[in-house]
Amino acid sequence: MGYYVSVGEESEIAAKNVALKGCKEIGNKNCQIAITFTKCGAYATSKKYSGAGAGATREIATNKALDECGDATCKVAVAECEE
Repeated sequence: MGYYVSVGEESEIAAKNVALKGCKEIGNKNCQIAITFTKCGAYATSKKYSGAGAGATREIATNKALDECGDATCKVAVAECEE
């Protein structure tokens, strides 16, 4: 599993470009945008499933990511908030 998070960019397009570039630079080959957010975002994964969530707080985003992942073995890989 690989991921890269970009926060604090001027626009959604800039954030996507930074995230894709960073993801590839750390050795991931099939980088995709899992989620965009304006306040907080989270990404959860297991061996078979993944999910992403956004919300006003890290807790809300994390809960949404875990719900979307939908498997008891899902763990939060990353959760970030804009400042």
